[in-house]
Amino acid sequence: MNMYWKPLLAFVTVFVVAFISGYLYKGLTYETDTGTVAGVEQTEARPGERRGYGPGDRRAAVNRIADYLELRDNQSDLFFERIGEYRNEMQNVVSQKREAEHAAMVEIYKEMRNELSAILDADQLEKMDIRFHPDNVREMQQRRSRDQVRRRSIN
Repeated sequence: MNMYWKPLLAFVTVFVVAFISGYLYKGLTYETDTGTVAGVEQTEARPGERRGYGPGDRRAAVNRIADYLELRDNQSDLFFERIGEYRNEMQNVVSQKREAEHAAMVEIYKEMRNELSAILDADQLEKMDIRFHPDNVREMQQRRSRDQVRRRSIN
């Protein structure tokens, strides 16, 4: 066999094997026409739950934690009640932090816009607001994220 054909044949072989394994892997893990992922039926997520995890999964997780900590019956209810309160407190702290960060970014943007108003005309400032205002940036990021999720679900 000619020495130029060996690398070409090796490349084609690796490409074909990779394509087949990728196709098989995709078929096993991605959503199918029936709405299942890897044989697990998808459930609608309620607030505070991850998508694809139902109430049975939550009970199983609670049982695993209770077993790991060796909780007695009189401890279990109080423990998980307090954990729920702790989780809510943590979510509130994160939410307040995000709101404070957003307010600071808007204030900085306003200062920058005031400085740039001496350089740019009204049309340019309007275009800049559409593209760079923190509220618009957040909206564009959310839109891109939704679009990516849609594209993944279509494929």
